[in-house]
Amino acid sequence: MSLKIAQLPTFDGIPASTTAVTPVSIELNRGELVHALWLQASVAAGSVGLGTLQAPTLLGYIRLKIDGTTYREVSAQRLAVLNALNNPSGGSQYSTKTSGTGATLVSYLPIFLAEPWRQGVFNAQGIAVPEAAITAWPVTSRRVTLEVELAASLTSPILTGFYEYEPTNQKMGKIIAWETHNISVSSASPGLTVEKFGGNENEGIQVLSLFPTIQTTSAYVSSLKFSRNKDPIRDAVTRYQNDAILISRGLSPTALDLTSDTTIKNTGAYHLVMDYDDPIRQTLAVKGFTEVTMTPTFNTAPAGALEIVVQKIVTP
Repeated sequence: MSLKIAQLPTFDGIPASTTAVTPVSIELNRGELVHALWLQASVAAGSVGLGTLQAPTLLGYIRLKIDGTTYREVSAQRLAVLNALNNPSGGSQYSTKTSGTGATLVSYLPIFLAEPWRQGVFNAQGIAVPEAAITAWPVTSRRVTLEVELAASLTSPILTGFYEYEPTNQKMGKIIAWETHNISVSSASPGLTVEKFGGNENEGIQVLSLFPTIQTTSAYVSSLKFSRNKDPIRDAVTRYQNDAILISRGLSPTALDLTSDTTIKNTGAYHLVMDYDDPIRQTLAVKGFTEVTMTPTFNTAPAGALEIVVQKIVTP
């Protein structure tokens, strides 16, 4: 059946203005299979967009919780980058949308639960199911809440939204979870043990996105080694080589801009995509292996926190 589209419930706790980062939330309706959530954000006076990776201006972190446990956590700015990665051939299909300019500026940020960029078909007990739809979230017997942080120093913030869904009574199965990890690194840092990003036998990693370090002078990942049980899965693949591979498969990584420290901070993400050849089952299993290590090389001596966003298949 075709998807239905409805307005999101009213967010609880939106203040007249914000002096600090302020979380607000809604509970999703029961009896619905949710494919995508769209956040619609602005301020009454307009002229405020989402901002950049290092300078968020409108929204902060976004969290999706099931029965109080967080299964998705990512900042609005990094979500915008990760959505755009899936754009075909450098287009803007999955990117953040806007309407108006100046005093009427509104941002529309999608949260894709189902993944519309998937092209394959999954055989489920003899029934052909489009891979683009299989990770939609059924909201039936579980309490699902959406929490969004409003940035500080906003006057008359406005947060609404809409969503795409179909009626359902099915129980929740495998979903795509997102985790954000801040890892302290230095020039003497050893390889990162990837088991900490994994979980149980039912989980598999789809994407590891390594964002530039958060410091005065930013360090980005210039090449990456990745091994599992000493088997080199990625052997010192440079940022440019990795981008070339992703682009050849129809993905759209942001071009690295070395003009200034600011442009490096905003374009320096390295996306380790395990399922770049598209089938959703092409994930990386880490449970049960004696060694799973990711060793990044940086363009300059790193210090501070390397932020890594992990996308993985889980059963909540």
